[in-house]
Amino acid sequence: MIYLIDGYNLIGAWHHVQLRDSEKERKLASFLRQSLRSRDSAVLYFDGRRLLDTLGERESCGAISIVYTPAGISADEAIQRAMTSYQQKKSVQIVSSDREIQKTAKSLRLVCVGSDIFMKMLYASFHAGEGDVKPEEMSSLEFGYWESCFR
Repeated sequence: MIYLIDGYNLIGAWHHVQLRDSEKERKLASFLRQSLRSRDSAVLYFDGRRLLDTLGERESCGAISIVYTPAGISADEAIQRAMTSYQQKKSVQIVSSDREIQKTAKSLRLVCVGSDIFMKMLYASFHAGEGDVKPEEMSSLEFGYWESCFR
C-alpha cells in the first residue's frame, strides 16, 4: 500500500507530538517507519519550509518520503495533484481529515481515511504484540465510514 499523507493534519491527530515541536516531521516519519508494514510506503506532505523556496524539498527516510512543497503550493494542493497520477487505485490510500482532499479522493475513487482513524490503526498495529493494550471500540461514525468504503 502507498499512503499519501497530509503530514501536519496527521501530527494534529497524534497526541505524542505538538505542532510547535521542531522535530515533529522527523518524529512522524520515524513512527511511520516503525508502524507500517514492510511492504508499505508513505509520502508525507508538508507546507514548504521557507517562504521563497521555489523548488520545495524532498527527503527520504527508508520507505517514507517527506515532501515540503514549494512556495505558493500548499500541501493540500500537492496531495490532490499526486492523487491523479495513480493508475492502481487499490494500492493507494489517502490520509487526511481535510474535506477538500476527501472530496477529491472520492471523485477519483480513492480511499481516504481521516487522520484520527489512521492514527488509531497505526497504534493498533504498533501495539499488536502487547497483550495489555486493547484497541478502542469503533464508533458508529467510523463504522459508517468503513461500510461506505466497501459498498
